[in-house]
Amino acid sequence: MERSETLRQKIVELLENSQEPLSLREISKLASVSEKDLVSHLDHIEKSLKNSGKELLISSAVCRKCGFELKKRRNFKRPSKCSRCRSENISPVSLHIKSS
Repeated sequence: MERSETLRQKIVELLENSQEPLSLREISKLASVSEKDLVSHLDHIEKSLKNSGKELLISSAVCRKCGFELKKRRNFKRPSKCSRCRSENISPVSLHIKSS
């Protein structure tokens, strides 16, 4: 990361240049920031992108046990339990930036 590049700019660059959507864990490792701090940055990035003609795409978390997709959830963090079967084996949310 260059001195003049902010953390949010680094996160946007990672999401734009990735071939596949990235999970919070992957982004946090690549950007050297904790997952907890990353969530607040993503909220701001999502708002900022609306003005630039880009969109932050969020793929839903999916229960690995029953296959239920948690579509209504608009949160970046992975849910603790499946709302259908109560399993804790949930795939993480993944993110990508799409140019409009």
